[in-house]
Amino acid sequence: MKKIAFCIMLFTMSLSTFSQETTQEPQETAKKGVITSQEEYNYLTKGYPQAIELGLGIKEGYEFKTIKDFEYNGFKLKYQYLIHTETQEKKALSIIVIKLKNDKKEYLCLPFNNAELLTEYLKSINGIGLTMRSVVDVFNTTLLSSLVEYKANQVKS
Repeated sequence: MKKIAFCIMLFTMSLSTFSQETTQEPQETAKKGVITSQEEYNYLTKGYPQAIELGLGIKEGYEFKTIKDFEYNGFKLKYQYLIHTETQEKKALSIIVIKLKNDKKEYLCLPFNNAELLTEYLKSINGIGLTMRSVVDVFNTTLLSSLVEYKANQVKS
């Protein structure tokens, strides 16, 4: 459990660092970086699923940018940045998990630089079921590996 929590925290820090224009120290990023609001978190986990169900569009002032889609062993995961259109800031990471067998969907939000919302995210992935959680963990780790490699090779010694 501690290893999973550590991987998720590392994943969050990597994504927020990856999404910024300049390289900063982790403490500076937390102080100066983009912070996911409670409203944005709630939108991705509750409002967006309702909007899709009702055939409505994306919340005004925001857009999505797909990072990666994964499909494996009866599951599909879609990773997207939630982007504030006016500032072009990447505000959070939306993770949509679909169990293809029964079309069960879970909408998760990985927040940026918000410890309270990160705790909510960790609680939410504990509540989606063991199989779905295992798939999310595998693909979070896969995405994390790609992002860390990208950042590591951006910096030339």
